[in-house]
Amino acid sequence: MKDWLESNGIEYRCSRRYLREKCVYKCCISVGFFDITVSSTAVQWKMAKKKASFRVCARLLALNALAFSEVPGKFHKICKAFVTHYSRKLSNGKNDSSASPKNELRQVAQTGPAPPGIDISAHCSSDRNDQAIIDLTMEASDNVIDLTGSGSQNVEEKVFSSIHSTFLRNMCPSAANSEPSELRPFINRDPLVVEIITFYKRAVQPRFVLMEKLRAVQCLQEYIWQHPRIAAEAFVVGSTANGLGNRHCDVDLCLVPNSEKSDEACDRNAALKALRYLSRFLRKPNSPVCKTKIIPARVPIIRCQFRWPWNYAVDINWNNLHGIYNTHLLHYYAQADQRFPMLYMIIHHWACELGVCDSLNGYLSSYSWALLLIHFLQCGTRPHPPVLPCLQLMYQSKFSSEQALEDLVFFQALQPAIKSTNRQSVGELLMNFFYYYGSFDFSRLMISVRLGSALPKVDPAAPIYIEEPYDRMNTARSLNHEIRFLVFRDYLRKAYLNLRTSRNLSSMYCMV
Repeated sequence: MKDWLESNGIEYRCSRRYLREKCVYKCCISVGFFDITVSSTAVQWKMAKKKASFRVCARLLALNALAFSEVPGKFHKICKAFVTHYSRKLSNGKNDSSASPKNELRQVAQTGPAPPGIDISAHCSSDRNDQAIIDLTMEASDNVIDLTGSGSQNVEEKVFSSIHSTFLRNMCPSAANSEPSELRPFINRDPLVVEIITFYKRAVQPRFVLMEKLRAVQCLQEYIWQHPRIAAEAFVVGSTANGLGNRHCDVDLCLVPNSEKSDEACDRNAALKALRYLSRFLRKPNSPVCKTKIIPARVPIIRCQFRWPWNYAVDINWNNLHGIYNTHLLHYYAQADQRFPMLYMIIHHWACELGVCDSLNGYLSSYSWALLLIHFLQCGTRPHPPVLPCLQLMYQSKFSSEQALEDLVFFQALQPAIKSTNRQSVGELLMNFFYYYGSFDFSRLMISVRLGSALPKVDPAAPIYIEEPYDRMNTARSLNHEIRFLVFRDYLRKAYLNLRTSRNLSSMYCMV
C-alpha cells in the first residue's frame, strides 16, 4: 500500500498502536495534501492496516484524487463498496443502514469471490461505527464520485463532466495520456543521470494534484459566475498547467472578461480596477478563497489561498492573454520530450537556491529560465541533433495567438508526431546547458524560441535579451544591471566546472 501511494506522489504515514484494554491493534494512516487521517482496529495488525488502507483508497476516490483505474485490482470491490456508501449518505443527507459498507460487502461476497488476499468476513464483522470510518460530511455531494450502477469504467467521464468550463475540461489529463514517456533510452549507469531522474520523480506534480487544482478552480469559477457584474472565465496558467510544475507549486489564474476574449489585453490601470472590485467579492464569507491581497506589480495580481480541503496558494491576474498562450506552448514543449521537464526541474531548483531565479530582486523569472532551456534544446546541442523542434514554425496555426482560447486543448498528440533523434542523457545535457550559456555571447545575440535560433540583439543596452514568443518583448528585462549579469554568468560557469569534475548534483550548488 505504501509503495503504491508513494508511486502516485502521495505522502503517506502509518502508525501502529496496541490497545491493551481491548486486546486489539490500532492502525492510523495519514495522507498528505488532503489532510486525510483514518484509523482501524483489529485483533491482527495486518488486518487493521488492510482495513485502514481500504478506507484511505475510498476517501481518495471520493475526493477524485485518484481515478478508479489507478487503484490496485485487489482493492476494487471493497473500495467501490465504501465509496458507494458515502456517496449515497451525502446525497440522501442521512445514514442509510441498507447501504452501509457491511451490507455492501456482504452483497459483494454473494455476487462473486473476493479478490485475492482480502478477507471480506473480517470487514463485515467490524463493530466500528460507520460514521466514524471516514467523515465526508464537509464535502458537497457533487464533489463525490457516485459509482452506483455505472461501475468503475465511467469514473473518468464523471470527473471531467463535473468541470463545466471548456478550457478547464480541455486541461483534464486522463490516465492514458498523462503517463510519462519511456525513460529507458535516457537511463544509463551514470550516477548523475540517476540523481536527476530520482529528483524529477520526487518533485514533479502528480496527475491527481492537477485534477484537484482544476476542481478547485472550477469551484472558484462557479462562485465568480454568481456575481452579475463579473462576467469572466478562469484560465489556469503557469507551472501548474504547462507540465513544469512541482508538487508544491501555486495555482496561477488568468480571468478573461467574456466580452474581450478576442481583443487585446487591457492596460495595467484597467486590470487594477477590475481586480480591486473582484477582491471585495472574494473577501465574502462564502468565498472559496481566503487571505485575499492585491499586489500592484507590472502585471497586477490578487494573491489568495483556497479554503479547505485544497489549501493551494492562488495568484489571479486580469486579462493577461499572452500568459494563456505561453502556457499552452510550454505544455507541448514539455510533452514533446520528457528530458525538457526533467532538466527544467533541476535547473529551476538550482537557480532558486542560488537566488538567480528571482525577477523581483533583479534576476530572471522562472519563465525566462524555461525559455533559456528550450532554446538550448533547440539549437545548443550541436553536433548532436536537437532535442526539441520549433513548435511555432512546425505548427503555425495551433500555436498562433489568433487561435480562440476555447480551442486551446492540452494533452493532445501533435500531427505529425514529434520524435527527437538525439540520444544524449540528461546528465550530459545538463552539463552542456551550463557550458552553452557560460560561453554565450549575450552582448551580440538574443534568444528566440519563436524561431528556434539566436538572433542579432535588438536592444544593445539590455545585458540579456530573451524574446517572448508572442509579444516579442524581453522577458529578462528585470536583469538590467551589469553586476547581476556577471553573477549570473559566473554561476553558470562554476556549475559546469563542478559537474564536470565530480558528476553529482550537490556539487553544482557550490559557488565558492
